Amino acid sequence: MLSEVGFTGLIPLHEVSEAEMPRVAQFKCGSESLDSFLQSEARDHYLEHLSQTSVIFHEDFAGLVGYVTLTNDAIALDISEVGHLGMNCIVSIPTYPAIKICKLAVHEDLHGIGVGNRILDLVIGEIVGGKGVAACRILITDAVNEPKVIEFYGDY
Repeated sequence: MLSEVGFTGLIPLHEVSEAEMPRVAQFKCGSESLDSFLQSEARDHYLEHLSQTSVIFHEDFAGLVGYVTLTNDAIALDISEVGHLGMNCIVSIPTYPAIKICKLAVHEDLHGIGVGNRILDLVIGEIVGGKGVAACRILITDAVNEPKVIEFYGDY
C-alpha cells in the first residue's frame, strides 16, 4: 500500500523532466492500448490540442503510478437533468460544458489499492479548484465497456 502523502499532484506529460521520462517509458498497466497511447500518442494529442495527459508518481514507487487523459466536451441535457446540476439561475443553452476522462490507467502492480480513486480525486480537485480558462459543470468518461471498469467508476 502506498502512503497518502507520497503522491505527486497531476503533472502534465509535456512538463515531465527528461530525468523522469524513463519511468514513463517503462509504464505497464495491463492494457496494451492504454500503454501504447501513453508512449506513442499522448504527446501528439497534446500538441494538436485534442487532449492533455497528466501523470502521477509516488515517492515509494520506482515507476510511474498512473496517468489520466482529459479533453473538453459538452453534453445535451433535458430539463430534469439540468435541475440536478444545482445551478442558482435559469440557464438555457443547448449543451452544458463537460470534461471527459478519455483514458485512466494505473500501473499493473498497483491495481486494487485505491490509486485510481486517488487519480480521480486529483482530477476533481483540479476541475473544482483550478484556475483554468474553461468552465465545466459535468465530468464524464469514455471508458471501455468492461465489467471491472464499469464497477470502478460506479463505485466512485
